[in-house]
Amino acid sequence: MLDFPFKKLHLLNLIIVALVFLTALLLIRDILGLSMSKKTPSFTTGGKAATEMIPAGKNIMNYASIVEKNPFGAPMEFHPMISSQGSSEKPESPSDLILVGTVTGPDNLSYAIFMDKSRPEPVRQEVFSHGGEVYNYGTLMKIERTEVEIRQGANIHTIQIRNISDIEPKNLRSAVSSGRHPGFARKVRENQYVLDQRRVQTALRNPRQIMTDARLYPNIVDGKQEGFRILEVKPGGIYESLGLRNNDILLRINGLDLSSPEAAVQTMSALKGMKTVNLDIIRNGSRMTMDYQMK
Repeated sequence: MLDFPFKKLHLLNLIIVALVFLTALLLIRDILGLSMSKKTPSFTTGGKAATEMIPAGKNIMNYASIVEKNPFGAPMEFHPMISSQGSSEKPESPSDLILVGTVTGPDNLSYAIFMDKSRPEPVRQEVFSHGGEVYNYGTLMKIERTEVEIRQGANIHTIQIRNISDIEPKNLRSAVSSGRHPGFARKVRENQYVLDQRRVQTALRNPRQIMTDARLYPNIVDGKQEGFRILEVKPGGIYESLGLRNNDILLRINGLDLSSPEAAVQTMSALKGMKTVNLDIIRNGSRMTMDYQMK
């Protein structure tokens, strides 16, 4: 009689022990899981659960109220940055572009000299070759004696030399209209001249007069440029007053080779501070030197 209840009681104890052991295991698992969750974030992939588990990113505008109220000083105004990606800079209008002069010939030996009035003072002359980019205005597509063409996208702009009058001072315009330069140079002996320094400085500030009192063409020898051939010398102009004639070839100024329009412009700029100028030329096949003293 007693044996059967004892067996039942023993079985009940085993069941209780098993339940307690199982409960302990579950409790330990929960404790370990909570501890690990504080160290490593958990992510759920896929579906709505993934969206809920990942915190939404902060928008920069969330900080606007903090900046505007500015607890550290006077209130400020908040301006979020706007991305400039995808926007392209518009090409400039050529209305401020001045054509000073041209050197015409084969495309690879054709040049144009420009000034850009929109740039900071002092406005400088720059030389551009055929096919080159003229500042931000476009591509130099055509160079002729008195005008050039610049391609700006689908548009073609024609610029003429006469536009230089837009920036000429009145005193220089009167000198241009007269066409003569009395007292600019005085011949003292064969191939030697005395120049009025003040008038020389005025002439150097008037590039249009320099470029239009004669035409300068590249002198090509064996495929290379050796100076400039001077043609169409204007009577009473600067070149005639310097003793230069049609078909003279200008080789060097003070030992500097005139091998390109860029070199010619740089040499002309350097003349502003010189007292003596030596011009090496070829006349009728003979080499000779013209000497000039500035006083």
